[in-house]
Amino acid sequence: MSAKLITPYESFEKPKPILQACEEFFIHGIKYVFPGKLGALTRGVPTSYSSPSFRKKMSLGSDPIPVWPHEKGEEKGLTLEPLYHSVPKSIMEHPDDLFYEILTLLDAIRSGRAREKKIAANQLTELLKH
Repeated sequence: MSAKLITPYESFEKPKPILQACEEFFIHGIKYVFPGKLGALTRGVPTSYSSPSFRKKMSLGSDPIPVWPHEKGEEKGLTLEPLYHSVPKSIMEHPDDLFYEILTLLDAIRSGRAREKKIAANQLTELLKH
C-alpha cells in the first residue's frame, strides 16, 4: 500500500486499484523495477511484441522472438523471464486472453524498443479505461 497503487484496505471493502497510478507505474516504472533482458534461445510462450495482440499491430521480422520459457511452448525464441515464474504455466493451463494481453504488453514496455514500448503503452492505457 505504500506504493499507493491500491486504495487503503477497509474491513467492509476490498482494496481497489488506483488506475491512474497503476498506468503511470506500468508505463514509466515497471522497466526499472522489473527490467526485461533477452536470454538464450528456448521453446516457450510468445510474449512482448510477439504476442497475438501485437501481431495485429506490426509484423515480425526474421529475428528470434521473445518467449517465456516453457517446455510445452509452441514457439522458439529468446528467453524473457516473466514477471513471476509461474506465468507461462498459468497461461497454458488456464488461458485468460485479457490477463495474457496485459502481461505481454508489460513485457513490451520492460524489454521492447521505442516503437514497441509506445504501442504497448497506448494499448495498455486503452485496456485500463475499460
